[in-house]
Amino acid sequence: GGAHWSLPSAAEGWEPTIQDEDGLNQLTKSHSCNYTSSQNLFSPSGNGDRADSEDLARQWEDSLSSRYTDAQSTTSDSRDIGSRPSGETIEMVRIDSIYIRKDVALRATTWVRAFTTIGTPTAVILTYTCEAGSYSATEMNRLLEDTAVVNPGPAKMDDGRSSGTSPDKT
Repeated sequence: GGAHWSLPSAAEGWEPTIQDEDGLNQLTKSHSCNYTSSQNLFSPSGNGDRADSEDLARQWEDSLSSRYTDAQSTTSDSRDIGSRPSGETIEMVRIDSIYIRKDVALRATTWVRAFTTIGTPTAVILTYTCEAGSYSATEMNRLLEDTAVVNPGPAKMDDGRSSGTSPDKT
């Protein structure tokens, strides 16, 4: 099958609130933070993992901007998340966002990646979201230590090229 998430099943202070509903899983902490993963089948553009992952990141940012007040985001490449079974870190697009929902300031870190060259093309998304005052990079990193992408494609986005874009083809 396609790439999918392995999340911590028992993180201190977190409780599972959504379990494998249409590819969605969520842990919640004290109603102030959520740790949410999704994996879905993906229709590749043919432009490779990087282009499709960057497009997913733009769609994520556009969605935040259209739904929430004062949404601000920055994107960067990230190797924060490992894979199973290899343990190699997976390159993803990381989106750090701040926005207002129902008069509450929220801070979120989201990772997106499209795996377009595997047998079952898949998009994976992971988000750590908290009320701005509850956001903890330390806590997020503890969760990430027990989180992995299972059965991913190439670790580097640029290695997931469609067959038509390989530089050694003439």
